[in-house]
Amino acid sequence: MHNEGSGAYFKINKTLSKVGEIFHRVPCRVDVESWWEECATCEMVKGSRTRARDPMEQYSVGSPLGRMAVEIASTFPVTKGKNKYAMVVSDSFSLWHTEPRGHCGC
Repeated sequence: MHNEGSGAYFKINKTLSKVGEIFHRVPCRVDVESWWEECATCEMVKGSRTRARDPMEQYSVGSPLGRMAVEIASTFPVTKGKNKYAMVVSDSFSLWHTEPRGHCGC
């Protein structure tokens, strides 16, 4: 099914209907279920959609500079110095942050 021009990566009901469109003999539902469970390509795709995430946790910072955050911001207009990115550094304890200060000479 993956090499056909059918779109692939369907669950069992859609796979049965697509197989019926391509082939004359529609296989038994049990055959499609076992194929779908054993297909390595389907396993990668269906596993990526159901990934569990850990719950968010609060992180306490005990001192200044104990935890720093660095971000690169983009989608700014290009300046005369050909800069189009801004690096922002912030301290999670004091909430101090830097701001862009012109051309760095890099």
